[in-house]
Amino acid sequence: MTTPTQLQAAAVSHLKSTLPGLRACDLYAGEFAGAELSRASLPAPAVLVACLGATRGGEHGNGEYDFLCRYTAYCLTRHAGGRSQRGVQAMELAEAVLAAIEGSRFGETGCHGARVTRLDNLYGQEFDRAAVAIWAVTWEQLVRLGSDIWSGEGVLPHELYIGFTPRIGIPHEPDYFLVASDE
Repeated sequence: MTTPTQLQAAAVSHLKSTLPGLRACDLYAGEFAGAELSRASLPAPAVLVACLGATRGGEHGNGEYDFLCRYTAYCLTRHAGGRSQRGVQAMELAEAVLAAIEGSRFGETGCHGARVTRLDNLYGQEFDRAAVAIWAVTWEQLVRLGSDIWSGEGVLPHELYIGFTPRIGIPHEPDYFLVASDE
């Protein structure tokens, strides 16, 4: 079973192998702000992958439950030639990241394929002053957590009965119908 943290690390490994021209591809802590940048703080091109949150989804009645995780890959480029060239390069990098992410499970089990939901240009004056352009590729991925009580050493029923309301419960056990048995 894959955890959200393991999936984030697997996404980084996948992007490193898929996009070999990157100078940096790493885990990232959260949302990107211009105040974090200086001219020499990050090599470019770079992709930084952050987990931005998760929403609890359905439960499966067996001890497992789903979380819909939201990840973002920040695609950073630097170009002395000007804002337009930086922006185009960052957008092209974002397009390559989108192609590498869409539908991928990054080699992990216990998760659905990634579904890219947004591409955002994060242009701002602080980024422009630092001579960088950044695009964000955001995706959602369903991760199944918990332990299946029916796998491995668990309680495995040998017979399955059904009953119909209102004739259910211990006083009505003779009214139940046997629908499956391993005998």
